[in-house]
Amino acid sequence: MKFPTLVLFVIGLFLLGAACGYAAEGDVGAAELQLLEKIFTGNIGLTLGLIVAAVGIFTFVNGNIIGGIIMVVLGVLITLLPGVYNGLRALACPIAESLGGKCGDS
Repeated sequence: MKFPTLVLFVIGLFLLGAACGYAAEGDVGAAELQLLEKIFTGNIGLTLGLIVAAVGIFTFVNGNIIGGIIMVVLGVLITLLPGVYNGLRALACPIAESLGGKCGDS
């Protein structure tokens, strides 16, 4: 029995959330948390998204139309991820700080 792609995506998101929570607990996962933040906010995510979109275009040209379109859309979503992450963080940081938490290095 195969899992649908959406189910695997949701499981991956939960695992990513658990990894972020583990990394935020102390100094044990500080390097991993910094790497994850660089992927979301820096040029690593942008580059990865552009590579996935380019492979999708190449797949589309080679005749796998559905696979190519899916990969191009996935590449665009990965490329948009840093902007979405920064926007959500700008909304969530004041809320977290008003509740007594801290947001990042502040």
